[in-house]
Amino acid sequence: MRKADIGIIILVVIIGIAGWSYTLTQTFQSGGTAHIYVDGDLYTSVNLDENQTVEVITEAGSNTLEVKDGYIDMISATCRDQLCVHMKHINKQGESIVCLPFRVHVEIEADQEVEVDAISN
Repeated sequence: MRKADIGIIILVVIIGIAGWSYTLTQTFQSGGTAHIYVDGDLYTSVNLDENQTVEVITEAGSNTLEVKDGYIDMISATCRDQLCVHMKHINKQGESIVCLPFRVHVEIEADQEVEVDAISN
């Protein structure tokens, strides 16, 4: 490899990292509202700016969500596998927490509308 080849590789890597960083900051806006769904129906919506605890009670069992410092987290559930409890806390648009046994789905909606540059098929 020549010096020019190494320079081109470094340039491509730098451009790739810059593009990836820009995409992350523009696509996933944080904050806003967490929508909690049970069986696909809206159970409740909570503002991520207000610290609170939300209890979701279904026929199958219960889940406890905690809103703290702009994040929402599933802190307990009465399901056997506890996978939803081990998921990380979320605060960005597009992130979600799912409890499959109780069919509970938490999804973030940002306050700001995200503009799309292009759509590809």
